[in-house]
Order: sequence, then structure tokens, then C-alpha cells
Amino acid sequence: METLFTIFSGIFLSAACGFRVFVPLLVMSIASKAGQVQLPPEFEWIGTNQTLLLFSVATVIEVIACTIPVVDNLLKILATPVAIIAGIIITAAFVTDISPQMNPQFRWTLGFIVGGVAAGSTQAVSIWGRFLTGMMPIVPALIEHIAACIASILPFLLPLVF
Repeated sequence: METLFTIFSGIFLSAACGFRVFVPLLVMSIASKAGQVQLPPEFEWIGTNQTLLLFSVATVIEVIACTIPVVDNLLKILATPVAIIAGIIITAAFVTDISPQMNPQFRWTLGFIVGGVAAGSTQAVSIWGRFLTGMMPIVPALIEHIAACIASILPFLLPLVF
């Protein structure tokens, strides 16, 4: 059961990167500092004070930038490759948690396939949703903020419930 929670946590956080790149990374950093997630040695940098500060500032900038129409559209385009990379890193970190002895090539392959696709798919849906609705950026931005927060926090709350 723990293995399933770990896999789904990586997928949820990776998918959340498609809404907001830095929210899931910030939540992961906070969870690491709080002892809710044990990061493997090669990913311990995510839980450092400097990284926590960096993700906090980046999250605030990203959230504010999403309320400015021109900046929001440009940010969505630029955020696509960054979201995919973040999704890959997050999934690779969680897959390592399943088995520390796992072959690194297999771990990174899973990260690319599962995390990259989850983040990229969410990002694509987000971009197309904005294009098709033609809404002002504030409405979809608010929905994306909420979705990113829920998808980022949920993986850490579910194990506590069960």
C-alpha cells in the first residue's frame, strides 16, 4: 500500500507542475523539512533552507505573474519545458523512495515517462483550456492556483488519513 501512495504522490505532484511549476516543488520542500517525506541523497537539495527560500520566492512571483494578461501568456509558453523537467525530477525522487537500490537508469526512465507526461499533459490541458474559453487570465489562473495547491498537498494528507 505504501508503494502505491509513493507512486501516486509522484504522479500528483508532477501533474500539479503543469498548473504551477513551483507550488509542488515548494510543498515537497516543506514536506521534506517537516519530515513528511524522506528524500534520497541525490535529492536532499530540495529540502535545504536555500531551496525552500528559492521555491517560495519563485512561487510568489509565478502566482502574481499569472494575473497579468501578457505576462501570463508568455509565462505559460516558457513554463512548459520547466514544468516537464520539474515533473521528471519529482517522479524520480519518489520512485527512488520505493527502492533505494533501484537502477538509476530505470528510475530516470520512469521519471521521464510518468512525471514528464503527467506535467506536460496538465500543462497542455491548461493552455488549451485558456485558448478555448477565451477567458481573462484571472479566472483560469485562480482555478489553476487551487488545482495546483490541492494536487500538491493531497499526496501528503492521504497517508495521514489512512
